[in-house]
Amino acid sequence: MRSDVSVAGVALANGLNTNLLARWRRDYLIAQASGHLPELIPVHVVPGPLAKLSIRSQPAKAAGHGEIEVRHGDTAIIIRGTPGQSILATVLRELLASGSGSAR
Repeated sequence: MRSDVSVAGVALANGLNTNLLARWRRDYLIAQASGHLPELIPVHVVPGPLAKLSIRSQPAKAAGHGEIEVRHGDTAIIIRGTPGQSILATVLRELLASGSGSAR
């Protein structure tokens, strides 16, 4: 978001597609201007073995708390707690739209 840093430079430094990062930035600025900032979730990147796309859900350990794990290639997305429906929809839409195949 800084004027002295290029979107392309940030994308390259983080292994992201420049167009995707530019879209995220644009969407954020639009939401900020409307006063409806997106709900954010913490992300932890953990190296791991290769895995096929799979989705599994664990039963709640305590009322209102569960875990959803989505794997594709060497990427695993684990969502813990009680994220909102819009967060879950966004994560799954972006994952499946990125050419990762279909969920099983």
